[in-house]
Amino acid sequence: MGNLSAVVAVALIAGALVTGCSSSNPSEWKKREKGAAIGGLGGAALGGIVGSQSDDTATGALLGGAAGAGAGYLIGRETEDDEDEYERRQRERYERERLRERDRRYYDDYDRRR
Repeated sequence: MGNLSAVVAVALIAGALVTGCSSSNPSEWKKREKGAAIGGLGGAALGGIVGSQSDDTATGALLGGAAGAGAGYLIGRETEDDEDEYERRQRERYERERLRERDRRYYDDYDRRR
């Protein structure tokens, strides 16, 4: 029973650390925060299971939670960066099209006035 308590404690601490730096409403979390929370909890669970095989559930849960939170954060950050880059390219594409249309109208008007 002590090992299960340790796993629960690690999960609660990981959740508190993740939410302590952001909004308490998970729907407002960024992808990197969600990734850290999901990775941390999943890693703690998996680490607890692996650690129980060597009679050290708490250490396995701590290490698994830390590794999972780190990996989840990195994956979430990379996803956010990709989305930011996509949005930037979309804005640039829209601006180029807007300028082409403006130039086309200018030259059409110029040709009509001649």
